[in-house]
Amino acid sequence: MVADSVIDALFTPFVPLAIVLLYLFLQVRLIRRGRGPWFALAVVPAVVVAGAAVIAAVGVLDGSNLAPIWLVFAVPPATLWLLLLWLAGALSGSWTVAPARPRQPEHRDGS
Repeated sequence: MVADSVIDALFTPFVPLAIVLLYLFLQVRLIRRGRGPWFALAVVPAVVVAGAAVIAAVGVLDGSNLAPIWLVFAVPPATLWLLLLWLAGALSGSWTVAPARPRQPEHRDGS
């Protein structure tokens, strides 16, 4: 059917890209905001994906054309982990940002 092929052509290339971009966004955001155990839980997928990237790089340098599949298998679960971590932190109130300090009025010397 033509409609199916159009949908496949439009969305199929963008889903993996969206997952990778969401992973990168969440990874950076949760590592920067995480404190204590939240930070440790946010670093776990970074270590896993970094390991997969090293394995993929070594495989590519060795001539394997399937080496990048390690990243294909590592990034979606890492993204899911970060989404669940973000959700758990949001529900527990751990991701709230401290309110900004009120601005002090500027003092002018008699002018």
